[in-house]
Amino acid sequence: RARRALARDGEELAGSDWAIETTYALALANWLSVQPSVQYFINPAYEPGRKAWMGGLRFVASWAF
Repeated sequence: RARRALARDGEELAGSDWAIETTYALALANWLSVQPSVQYFINPAYEPGRKAWMGGLRFVASWAF
């Protein structure tokens, strides 16, 4: 739908969008890990020539009874 709406408004659309992601999980303790990630987007939302970066950080705590 978004592609059709942009096309109706005369926007030039790229043929596809791409995402590249890298991530790594690091154990800080036997019960805690941290996982940073970085993503790079090319033509996000089908907008030609546009690029974007995004980062994230995930913590996982676990225990057993």
